[in-house]
Amino acid sequence: MKRENTKRDIVRSAERIMRKKSYNSFSYKDLADELGIKKASIHYHYETKQVLGVAIVQNYRSRIEYLTKKMISSESDPIKKLNIFLNFFRESRKIDELCPLGIFGVEYNTVPLEIQSEVKSLFTYVNKLLVETLDIGKSTGVFNFDLPSAQLAVVISTLVEGSLVLSRITSDEEFNLTLDHVWRMVGVTIN
Repeated sequence: MKRENTKRDIVRSAERIMRKKSYNSFSYKDLADELGIKKASIHYHYETKQVLGVAIVQNYRSRIEYLTKKMISSESDPIKKLNIFLNFFRESRKIDELCPLGIFGVEYNTVPLEIQSEVKSLFTYVNKLLVETLDIGKSTGVFNFDLPSAQLAVVISTLVEGSLVLSRITSDEEFNLTLDHVWRMVGVTIN
């Protein structure tokens, strides 16, 4: 395996394991076992779990930025934009994986400051996209809500992230009802 491929595979596997277990619950041994390499190989590329944690958040953000530029930015319909946002969570639920923002939100006080900083930056980015979508929807009359867009975006993110976390102990039906409620919050009736 080439070094860059190994480095990329380590981050991808670490994220996958983290999304199933949590950041604080996975170890370099978990990664080594999954990848079939020695822990020393992981330490060669990522000296500490903190460095790997930062790489996980940065890698996730890069994927979100790519997808949002490709999908959300090219779409002008606020309903389709919001649906794209909600589909990120639907897809995570289908494969029983939590969103890194939700995981780090739960573990925020226990992760290093450098990871906290990356997580805040990621949240700010995602929230900005949601605010822009809500603003477009409201200004065009497609959405109807009373809260300022910035507040509603935080409410929606909190609701959806929390529902994804709790869906492990509730049901898919309850998770989907939560996503349906988001549409009611923005004043859209979904059939």
